[in-house]
Amino acid sequence: MTLNNQKRYWLALFIASTLCLYADNLCLTDNGKTEYRIVNCGNSPIDDFAAKELAKFLKKSTAADFAISTEEGEKNIFLGKHRLPGNPRDTFSISFQNNDIYLDGSGKYGCLNAAYEFLEAIGIRFFTPYNEMLIPEKNTLSIPTTPITGEYSFRVRSSQTFFHRNNKENAALYHYRNRQNMLLAEFPGIENIEFEYKPSTHTLSYYIHPGVEFEGDMERQGRFARQLSWIEEKNYFKVHPEWFPMNEKGERYTHGQLCFSNHELRQELTKNAMEQLKREMERTGRDDGVFSMTMNDIVYAEFCCCPKCRELGKKYNQKGAGAFYEYLVEFCNEMKQRYPNVTVTSFAYLSSLAAPEGLALPDNLVVIFAPIYSNYISPLEEEKDQNTLKIVDGWKKLIKRIWYWYYPLPYKEGGKYLFMPPISNIRRICMDMAKIHELGLEGTYVEHDSGSNDLTGFFELQSYLLLRLYRNVGDNVEKIIEEFTDFYYGKAASLFRTYLSEVEKGCQEAGNTKMRAVYNTLEYPFLNERNLRKWQDMFDEMAKLTADDAQALYHVKLSRLAVDATLITILASTQDAKMTNDAMEKLEEQIKELKDKYNYPFDLNHIANWKKVLLNTEK
Repeated sequence: MTLNNQKRYWLALFIASTLCLYADNLCLTDNGKTEYRIVNCGNSPIDDFAAKELAKFLKKSTAADFAISTEEGEKNIFLGKHRLPGNPRDTFSISFQNNDIYLDGSGKYGCLNAAYEFLEAIGIRFFTPYNEMLIPEKNTLSIPTTPITGEYSFRVRSSQTFFHRNNKENAALYHYRNRQNMLLAEFPGIENIEFEYKPSTHTLSYYIHPGVEFEGDMERQGRFARQLSWIEEKNYFKVHPEWFPMNEKGERYTHGQLCFSNHELRQELTKNAMEQLKREMERTGRDDGVFSMTMNDIVYAEFCCCPKCRELGKKYNQKGAGAFYEYLVEFCNEMKQRYPNVTVTSFAYLSSLAAPEGLALPDNLVVIFAPIYSNYISPLEEEKDQNTLKIVDGWKKLIKRIWYWYYPLPYKEGGKYLFMPPISNIRRICMDMAKIHELGLEGTYVEHDSGSNDLTGFFELQSYLLLRLYRNVGDNVEKIIEEFTDFYYGKAASLFRTYLSEVEKGCQEAGNTKMRAVYNTLEYPFLNERNLRKWQDMFDEMAKLTADDAQALYHVKLSRLAVDATLITILASTQDAKMTNDAMEKLEEQIKELKDKYNYPFDLNHIANWKKVLLNTEK
């Protein structure tokens, strides 16, 4: 039986199990009582956390108290009794013997994964980072004794969580319960499978910063980090301008990458980076993990135009970053000598996207492939000329460990849009996750934070879907959407799915036109007045359907904000400024009502900035 079919079989029987009448079933609870105990056979904080989670949610569902013990009784749920052989993709097992249940897995997270699989099998779902969970009430719980074994599609499963600034612990728990294992905030009982030392992203300028006096210029040119405070040299550009990039005119400048053909620069960068790693090891008490040597987030065709850098670019057929990749090999070799348990990560991104040729990369390097200029509306397999897949193939020939930095949605840059417009990209997301898995890439490293703090549109559904696909790229997407929307929108779920279907059709048609949508493209053909007004009417009906369900009505109103704000934006350039201003003020009042009634965490300053942009639009 496949993993998908096993899950459906279990779920069907669990939902039907209101009485312990099945001959091949185990009766766990009867009338809120249980004879079972959870026997924690592990000896790690993660196993302890798994036991507590299991007891907590079984009680929430059945009202029965499942005691946690290290000693077995007459009827037991054994956690970690039989550790499975190590598997990089998180093997788990649910098995039965006599009256006992065995939840096992491989590695340090295996039992936790098995515990969550068991909870999901009885119908529990962790839908959002805001403690919105489906916990079916089962006064009597009977379970079939059909064993389940499986493994997850990706070894590294991650979505960025830092954007939940006011909800960090709940967000970490939500992602953890859905088996994310990287990019999590560290709380008691929560650990990353790949621990990232700080700093973790766009790190080069932390170690070789040009100087405080250049920060204003640098912020205008692109994002740079402040130098780590312990580094003694505060004015690298004044002292060593030759360490910084050269432009086409032969001038050195502060706001790019670095001149990696300069060996003195390489030595200083390595010295500073290794000192930071040493300090991080002392802080965390760890000697393993991931250390980032990732480029600055700045768009230039080349890291440096000096003759030596260009010579190395030709040597490795990597015009933008040949010298950088040569340095990276040196750095990884030094890392292997000093800290053999540490893995180095680096971006294939912007001018470093393509793999260098004729350069053997070390086995302690992970390349995070981040094609920010890939098409944001078409699946990889349908992308014009399939350039992204060709570049991935080049990397696969060079290195084993690749994580895919995936962008589910574009960004609403420039202030023209208050909220992310209605863009679902469900088909694209599903096809791309399946393709990334088919390519054999080790991990998903997903930047799904576009519009995250607004809670509007399809963001929560997309987030939950991604977390499910990380575990099983072949999961039943229609069922996932149905479960989520039934819970989230209540009586309006069916109509919301109709709305989603229409938006999804618009996304697919836009993709079929071969339009090139990049990270800030939001002018999609289906986002027109006719469709938006039609969807407003649908949301009017959804509000009526959920009038007696405060939580579902709140979700309906949140999702509608994206439609209303997008309509205001697209009409602003053709109508009188007063009409636009009146519409904006009406929307602002609706948002204030959500803030007052539901504590909606939206910053009203965004509306003031939005007004400045739209009301100054040229007619």
